[in-house]
Amino acid sequence: RRSFDLSGPVLFHNTLNVDGFTHLDQVTINTTDGNLTIIGTNSVDIDTPVDIDGATQLDQVTIDTTDGDLTIIGTNSVDIDTPVDIDGATQLDQVTIDTTDGRTLIAGPNEVQIDVEQGVDINTTLDVDGATQLDQVTIDTTDGDLLVTGTNSVDIDTPVDIDGVTQLDQVTIDTTDGRTLIAGPNEV
Repeated sequence: RRSFDLSGPVLFHNTLNVDGFTHLDQVTINTTDGNLTIIGTNSVDIDTPVDIDGATQLDQVTIDTTDGDLTIIGTNSVDIDTPVDIDGATQLDQVTIDTTDGRTLIAGPNEVQIDVEQGVDINTTLDVDGATQLDQVTIDTTDGDLLVTGTNSVDIDTPVDIDGVTQLDQVTIDTTDGRTLIAGPNEV
């Protein structure tokens, strides 16, 4: 075994091949003359914080969060220009979805649950093709009429209380399940 005690900089003009274990207390690598390339079949194990200020291109990344959370911080955004597959639970505090490049699709055998106190504000057309179950609905027609259109009928299997003026162009009343009662102090 040999050791070198050097007090000043060392300049190598050729390839430096180190086969054994190498311990470097402090390293500065200048890539002006070429890239820094780490190759081999084994991995690189960095057991300390890493601060990378420049652009970083990673072809394949696995992040193990066993020892702590993955945190992305800063004033700028994260731009992911490729499909993202997230299999685990995901908590998003605020989300903006831009559908300029394509539609947003939520698919699968399970339900979508929205549990918020302030409600859901959809400021555009909502097209629901499947069966929809709404436990409680308030429809504000300030900005426009409520239209129910289509070739099929509307089946309401519960009492309906309409307090305002109602215009019905054609009405069929089936009294099979009970009589029709019109009551009140005013005339019909």
